[in-house]
Amino acid sequence: MKKNVTALLLLLGMVLTIFACKKYEDDIGIFLRPPEKRLEGTWVEVNHEGPSREFEFKDDNTAIETVTSTDPATNSYQNFYSWELVDKKETLQLLVQTGSLKFPGAMEDYKLLRLGKKNLDWSIELTNPQGGTFNSFHEFKKE
Repeated sequence: MKKNVTALLLLLGMVLTIFACKKYEDDIGIFLRPPEKRLEGTWVEVNHEGPSREFEFKDDNTAIETVTSTDPATNSYQNFYSWELVDKKETLQLLVQTGSLKFPGAMEDYKLLRLGKKNLDWSIELTNPQGGTFNSFHEFKKE
């Protein structure tokens, strides 16, 4: 009987630990690779209207954003960043190095909602022309 209680308590402790280890709001649990390593690679935005967008995060903390227009009248372009995970690795901070439509030195902070092996979700707070703010949600799949 004592062995059964001990085994049950051990199992309960393991289950609670797995669910307590969620780093991001929509995470599924424990990962063996650190967030920086999971972020590395090419991510393609899904469920998005308009031009296609992908980010390539490199292990030297640089990133390339490629925006490809589906409209022949609009040009495709790239932006180049340095990146870092901040705020207990819950925020992806992108610093613009050079870009077609962005100013060098501009900082963009994305709140990570999920960072898995194949899924990346983030939101960014944006300001509208009237001065109000709203959150823009973005979902990516690893290529």
